Amino acid sequence: MIKIVEIISAKNFQLVCKFNTQEIKTIAIKPLLDNQKHLNGIEKLYDKNNFEKAQIGLVGEVFWKDIITTQHQILHQVWNYDISPEYAYKIGK
Repeated sequence: MIKIVEIISAKNFQLVCKFNTQEIKTIAIKPLLDNQKHLNGIEKLYDKNNFEKAQIGLVGEVFWKDIITTQHQILHQVWNYDISPEYAYKIGK
């Protein structure tokens, strides 16, 4: 199972991550953000300070805490924005 074990750098819309395979890959995040502009709150990640708060989750994913919001008639929810380790590995260079 592929996992991200370290975020080496999080800047300029790119993550440099070390995987449990010992490989280091650069992941371009801006195309993902641009493709998911329909998500409420995604615009927060265009802010440098928010982008740099990337964390590693329990299953080796990268995530940003409490970024996405949903607004229903009764219920307001806040979600993390995450990228699976497998997908990050696949698109990383």
